[in-house]
Amino acid sequence: MLGKGTGQLHLRIAATVIVSSDVSAGSYALASANRGGILSPGTYNGPMGLAHVTTTIWNLAKQGTPYEAEFLVDTGAVDSLAPQDALLATGVTPEGKAIYELASGDVVGYEFRFARVGLLGDETVAQVIFGPEEVEPILGVVALENMGLVVDPVTKTLKRLHAKPLK
Repeated sequence: MLGKGTGQLHLRIAATVIVSSDVSAGSYALASANRGGILSPGTYNGPMGLAHVTTTIWNLAKQGTPYEAEFLVDTGAVDSLAPQDALLATGVTPEGKAIYELASGDVVGYEFRFARVGLLGDETVAQVIFGPEEVEPILGVVALENMGLVVDPVTKTLKRLHAKPLK
């Protein structure tokens, strides 16, 4: 659940700005602003920035210490990605290898495994890629869609769908 009863949800935007919005409305503002600024819901009308959201990854059994970081929300990425050393420290070990095309156009092979992915008070199981040690963690579209979340670039919001489509 999305922390019902709290009325607030916090997203970290461009890794430095927190934007709060009303959870009951099912819409969460995505924006960028001055470093360290905190905005009230509905007060930011600037351009959309890079959205980051606090995300937790742990092994399927939820044993050990989970990995928690600010993940870049990337609707162009199918799977999520985290640093290999961080995943191994949580007890998530590779189970396969796949070929991926990077934003640069380069084609690379990375190991992956299914793991639990949690954010905004919800969790799912999704494929997570073992990235290089210094890589920025990426939250892919499969994890978002599994939880019924979509990014609306027009309204600059992350929205929970009323129902997950089966059509």
